[in-house]
Amino acid sequence: MITASGHERSRFDLLQSTNVLSGEELERETRATLGDTLAREPGIAASGFTAGASRPVIRGQDGPRVRVLQNGVSTGDVSVVSADHAVSAEPLLVERIEVLRGAGTLRYGSSAIGGVVNVIDGSIPSELPEGGYDGVLSGSYDLNADERSAAGLLRGELGGGFVLSADGFFRRAGNTDIPGSSWTAAERAASGPAFGSDVRGDIPNSGQRTWNARLGGSRVWDAGFAGFSYTRNESRYGVPVSEEGEPIDIDLVQNRYDAAGAWGAELGPFARASLRFTRSDYEHTELEGEEPGTLFENDENELRAELTQKEWNALDGVVGFQWRSREFAAIGAEALVPPGDSQQYALFAVEEWHGEPVGVEAGLRVERTLADASGLPSRSFTTWSASLGASVTPTDSTLLGVTVSRTERPPTPEELYSNGPHFASGSFEVGDASLDPETAYGVEVTA
Repeated sequence: MITASGHERSRFDLLQSTNVLSGEELERETRATLGDTLAREPGIAASGFTAGASRPVIRGQDGPRVRVLQNGVSTGDVSVVSADHAVSAEPLLVERIEVLRGAGTLRYGSSAIGGVVNVIDGSIPSELPEGGYDGVLSGSYDLNADERSAAGLLRGELGGGFVLSADGFFRRAGNTDIPGSSWTAAERAASGPAFGSDVRGDIPNSGQRTWNARLGGSRVWDAGFAGFSYTRNESRYGVPVSEEGEPIDIDLVQNRYDAAGAWGAELGPFARASLRFTRSDYEHTELEGEEPGTLFENDENELRAELTQKEWNALDGVVGFQWRSREFAAIGAEALVPPGDSQQYALFAVEEWHGEPVGVEAGLRVERTLADASGLPSRSFTTWSASLGASVTPTDSTLLGVTVSRTERPPTPEELYSNGPHFASGSFEVGDASLDPETAYGVEVTA
């Protein structure tokens, strides 16, 4: 079953393309990063800038064109800014990972041109544990980088419908082993190795250490739940560089606060109402040796409110509102983006008609985005995205369909205002404050 479309459906009943990892399959595929965990799924690859940072690449789309979510809302990190920045959603202790393309992506934002990756971790319990409590303990060892990891979760009912959940993990890994030299012949001839004599057998400065702790609780009743969670995430990982100079490390700290609730009582034409809010305080420092370099700060809030419609004449769907605010700053000699903030407001609807044997799916999203940076002109955008699909099920085990879509994406503050060096990625970032929204058209055939 998959939930990212707004309703709990089997994958066969969905017109849009999906990938789902859960249970034993997720346990087998889990790696140190979200990108590497999904890299063996059809249609998905992984960026590979460093062992500690890897994002999913869907149909050749990356960065701001793939929306990575944690429980349906933003991860609150800065992984879209540069390939060396890690996704803060940790795959080691999640319940399921859903990848969605098509009409259902309009629930989550215009940034989902490539698709949506939703990491569901159950940090806020939405039901009582069977038997009053449950838990899991896992560990792994990787010979290549001497990687050791362990994770544990415990969830228990306190009485009166109250549930408490606590979990955590740690991971430590050394440099990645490789056959031969980590330098090309041209690099060795031009400047010599940056870390001493010719480096063979591993990739210098590719190790990592990470830990995460989370506490959540909720009140569960027959018609719904309401709860909260707090997460502390700390990570330090190396960024290999191929030029003379000090090695670059990224030292990351994130505090995340989540609140969520759902009410399944009768609400006129609606069967369910849900609300989720997240606050993320994120920062990471790019260390040159042990000396602090550029500091990246990202304070982000996101609110989602949704109403799920009752089925009427084979028609059902989801309507909702989303608000997101972001304050971002890069501070230091290599600050590539001036401090600034952005606001985004959106209304969306995703509707599905389940006829026999024909079905129709449609989605519409309207967004208002405001972007501002210190000393530079403010920009505002009103964008709309839509999708329409039709399917036919000639037999119980066959589905044929086609979907057409138009997605309009406003430029990110980094695309508008960047103007500076980024040593960790070996690049000089240049934005354009006059950029217009990006428009993508798509046609997808499903069998």
